[in-house]
Amino acid sequence: MCGRFQFHFENREQKEWLKAYYPEMDSFHFLEGERFPSQSALLFVLEQNKVVPKLLKWGFQGERGNRLINARAETLHQRPTFQRWLENRCVIVTNGFYEWRKEGKRKVKYHIGKKDRYLYLAGLYNDAQEFVIITCAAYGEMADYHDRCPLVLTRDQMIVYLKLGTLPDCEQCFTYTKCQSDQ
Repeated sequence: MCGRFQFHFENREQKEWLKAYYPEMDSFHFLEGERFPSQSALLFVLEQNKVVPKLLKWGFQGERGNRLINARAETLHQRPTFQRWLENRCVIVTNGFYEWRKEGKRKVKYHIGKKDRYLYLAGLYNDAQEFVIITCAAYGEMADYHDRCPLVLTRDQMIVYLKLGTLPDCEQCFTYTKCQSDQ
């Protein structure tokens, strides 16, 4: 599962590149740091066969007022909530995501990611400019933290997913490096 993730620009050139798409914005600091459901995040979509950045809100507004933040890869095609958005594929850019693990009587927050490297999470977006993160069954070391995890794509898988909608098996996705976060 993915209930929070982290994002930081790695250099000034990345901010300047994004400014070309959003010239009306003075700053992108609001995108940085720990991201929570209902906040805006940076992601990529395919428009006219080009990968372009978008700023969208995390979570589909549910029919009962709830916010849906994740979508199971195994049931995407069966759930009416997601069926109509299967062509609206996106990739969420992160520096990692968080999971909590019970250790003794307390829960310890872990940052899951690769040091000095972005992770690309598969997602879907809707006409309300909201997105969800696609999850799959946890595998490898991730199973020690949670039974679900975001579907993390390599750069090559990201392009294939955006263009064709092909999702790889979880075991073929990017491998994680875990780090205990400061508490």
